[in-house]
Formats: sequence, C-alpha cells, structure tokens
Amino acid sequence: MIQIELSHAFQVLPSQNTPLGIMVPIRTSYDYPDGDIIDIFVLPSQKLITDFGEVACWLDTVYLSPLSPLSLEQIILEIVPIEILFENQMLFMKIKNNLEEDIIFFCKAIQFICQKYPSFPINLNNNKNL
Repeated sequence: MIQIELSHAFQVLPSQNTPLGIMVPIRTSYDYPDGDIIDIFVLPSQKLITDFGEVACWLDTVYLSPLSPLSLEQIILEIVPIEILFENQMLFMKIKNNLEEDIIFFCKAIQFICQKYPSFPINLNNNKNL
C-alpha cells in the first residue's frame, strides 16, 4: 500500500490497481459548481495526477448540448490551463515538487474549466442538423 500524507483538507483513500498502475484516490474539499465533490487520483509511479475522466463525464452530463458543433475535447482544450493535459477524456498533470500544491492547482483548474465551460461561445450556425 502506498502512503500519501496530505493536510486535513484532503482524504486519502485506499490505493487501487488500475491499467495505468497503482492509483491513490483523494477526496478533496473542492467541489463542482453543482456541489458535487471533486475527487482526484494520484499515480505515484508515473508522477501524475488525473481525474480519470470525471470532469469530462460531469461536463457531458450537465452541459453538453446536442446542438453544439464542438466536441467536449475541442472546448476543454480551449480553456484548460497549459500545465494540464487532456487525453482520452481524462485530465492529467505532472507532479512537480509539492504534491499538495499540485493537487490544489489541479482542483482549481477543474473548477475553472467547469465554470468557464458553459459560457464558452458555441456557433450554432455550424450545426448541420438544424
């Protein structure tokens, strides 16, 4: 079992095996705009933080309109901070020096994406189904 120590603002859950390696789920004190808690996942062997697709799923469920000519990926790539990668419907960020600071940055980026996403301009004139 991998031990990760963080402040009381985070709850480190038991590690799990995944196709990407051992993953440590972390319940944060940050939330989505609708009040759902943001959970993130640390892949210690790869020095990565990920959301395992939770943000894309949340955005798709809450906001994505069938009238949108842009894909979720196109929109997220326009608003995601440069330090964060979006690949296979998952957000990733390399762990730098301080894991807790990186987790805080990652969670704030998730909040930014979720707040900015519904106001992203959508050009309905490009939709061929109208």
